[in-house]
Amino acid sequence: MNVSSFSHIYLCSNKEKRFLEEIEILQIAGHSVVNLGKKKIIWPTKINSDYLSPKNFLVLKERLNIEDILIVDRLKCVEKLVFIVGHINRSGVSFLRGNTPMKNAEQFPDMSHIYSKIEGMPPAVVHTLGQERFSKLHKNETCIWSEAIGLVSVVAHYIGLNVFAVGTENDRRRKQLIEKILKNI
Repeated sequence: MNVSSFSHIYLCSNKEKRFLEEIEILQIAGHSVVNLGKKKIIWPTKINSDYLSPKNFLVLKERLNIEDILIVDRLKCVEKLVFIVGHINRSGVSFLRGNTPMKNAEQFPDMSHIYSKIEGMPPAVVHTLGQERFSKLHKNETCIWSEAIGLVSVVAHYIGLNVFAVGTENDRRRKQLIEKILKNI
């Protein structure tokens, strides 16, 4: 798949909403949702276990009819846009803890292959820190740092979504990505 073909785009940071023009925002299951016809832009009210739970993601999946989701994260130490193929969660939290099993899903799900490939972008494995540690981080050229993908993607995968993920450090590139996605409405 390529990025412009996605109908459901999940922004890990509510700071990314600044890239959207004035539009009507709906509130569903602890998330803000912008309905643009065939496209839906979604972001959490806050990145914590109250909002990013399997229960809330299941509500989003069912109410918005989500099968494939493109998750956009903020990264450090990479200027180009990359597709995320794996993550190391160094945040110290997991929003699955205490929330599994759910329905018929496993209590300890396999998370070894949660990301699907996106054509035309270089792959990257990222280290997720969480919002607070990410905002205080100074650049370290040995790792690509992620704000939240390791927290969000596992919940999305757990409830049965096909997860695609991208990110970059560059605000302009993330804005161009969102504009490219919205151009194909």
